[in-house]
Amino acid sequence: MTAASEVPARIPLMYRLWLLWIEPVAALVGSYLAVFDPDRCIPQFTVLLDQLAAVYLLFAFNEAVVLRAAAADLRVWRALVLGMVLCDVAHLWAAGRALRGWEGEWRWEDGVNLGMLGGPLVLRLAFLAGVGMERSGKRGKGM
Repeated sequence: MTAASEVPARIPLMYRLWLLWIEPVAALVGSYLAVFDPDRCIPQFTVLLDQLAAVYLLFAFNEAVVLRAAAADLRVWRALVLGMVLCDVAHLWAAGRALRGWEGEWRWEDGVNLGMLGGPLVLRLAFLAGVGMERSGKRGKGM
């Protein structure tokens, strides 16, 4: 059995679907919107949106490429997901600072943005906590 074919037994489906497929696509869409349709995001801050697009591209690459390349190494998965958690917390903190007190003026895009930050953060924290993960007595690449 190859290392890549061992992944389904180690990484539960919900994590694989989100981290390998759904979020990389969402990150690419976010990157596209930030660069090519900035008025939909925040029209006054084009340079910041370009930099944010770079972060989204990194997310998409790490999830779609790096996690597949390290399919059997749970340590790599945990390290990347922890980095994404740190990024999520910083994004939520920044959004909270920007939107605090303006709840009545939020656009639907603001709600989607907060949902796309908070929902995946919960999933990532569950992954790091081992929710749904198989436990084995041996230590090594998997644990």
